[in-house]
Amino acid sequence: MDLRNADLRGADLTGANLSGADLSEADLRGANLTNAVLDGTDLWRCNMKGCTIDADVLHAALNCEKPTRKKAKR
Repeated sequence: MDLRNADLRGADLTGANLSGADLSEADLRGANLTNAVLDGTDLWRCNMKGCTIDADVLHAALNCEKPTRKKAKR
């Protein structure tokens, strides 16, 4: 799906399947990406300022591991 340079400001993308989409340089300011599927999505230079996104969704899109919390030593 080619969404390069798309104006998606304030869009409700809750639960949207955007797997493999090209969102490079898209404007996602204020968009709601709660529970969206972004596996393999290209987010290069897209503006995500103020958007709502789950940490797991963002980690999947960026193909990085979810950070683990270390237990404090007593």
